[in-house]
Amino acid sequence: MTFRSNRREVMAEMERAEQRALEKIGLYVDGEAVSRSPVVSGRLKSSWEHEVQEKSVIVANNTEYAAFVEFGTSKQDAQRVLTGSVEENIDEIKGITERELHGVGD
Repeated sequence: MTFRSNRREVMAEMERAEQRALEKIGLYVDGEAVSRSPVVSGRLKSSWEHEVQEKSVIVANNTEYAAFVEFGTSKQDAQRVLTGSVEENIDEIKGITERELHGVGD
């Protein structure tokens, strides 16, 4: 009997599945942030973006006032657009990960 290792193929498929999961999580959280953004000019809403970096995903907004909306000021309450997009959707984020990793190595 001969033993043949599929370790490399399984590890490569696991990496691809992780990247797919991160991309889908980024898209999901990005979309949630867009839907939660207050509309004044629409600039905050249209400036959300995500980027997969190695084993993480960055969701960010490059408007100069995004941090003030997120964390508040002395005159404005925090609106927690991004924080809420993640914290209130943990189950969906876990589900995305589980769906993408399911069956790897079968």
